[in-house]
Amino acid sequence: MAIAFEKLGDMTVAVVPMEELDASNSAEFKREVAPLLAETRRVVFDLSRLRFVDSSGLGAFISCLRQMRARDGEMKLCGMSNQVRAAFELVRLHQAFDIRSTAAEAVICLMRSPLQNLPIGDSLGRPEVVSRRRHAVAPSSRTSAAPSRASESIPSNERVRL
Repeated sequence: MAIAFEKLGDMTVAVVPMEELDASNSAEFKREVAPLLAETRRVVFDLSRLRFVDSSGLGAFISCLRQMRARDGEMKLCGMSNQVRAAFELVRLHQAFDIRSTAAEAVICLMRSPLQNLPIGDSLGRPEVVSRRRHAVAPSSRTSAAPSRASESIPSNERVRL
């Protein structure tokens, strides 16, 4: 597999050449794009030739996105077929990636956006989760000298007031 790419200033447009990105070739895809991702801070992946992607292929794109975000770079996807788009939507990855219709639209979008630090969050750009524990809701209308049993086990700085 030879990924064709074109440099446009400080950005690169890479055409994914295969029709399927799955467990059989996702590792090879990641190896081939690694040097490309290392040398550019803005990349567009043109997926117009891609007809099928499975979880391994989706994982390969997540890996690329993480690498780009770790370096404060930007990555866009474009030219998705309906089937590939459906795979991204099924696992809600369309919310993590900036997906454009055409390579031209993705390039214009990159040209308009200055590189800036990405928001604090996880590698997919979601807000950072402070705590996953369930919080007890302390009643605001009742004033009791003794704390309720639900709020006894939760430190006071983590209680939620309504």
